[in-house]
Amino acid sequence: MEQSPPGSFRSEITGPLYERERSAGYVRRNTPLSRESSPEGVVGAVLRLVGDAGRYVIGQTVVVDGGWTTH
Repeated sequence: MEQSPPGSFRSEITGPLYERERSAGYVRRNTPLSRESSPEGVVGAVLRLVGDAGRYVIGQTVVVDGGWTTH
């Protein structure tokens, strides 16, 4: 089974990537939603899996990447 992590989002580690317009533009152009995310952008998926809505889920790959892996 192929697994995909969350897409690129602004964080302490990736901050320098977003400070340069060229690299930030690359990320935006190659993300179908055409915008960057943040750690807060994955909160909904995490809450769904750890809350009552996910109580019957025992294994799942949730792709939270703004569409990055669609192309």
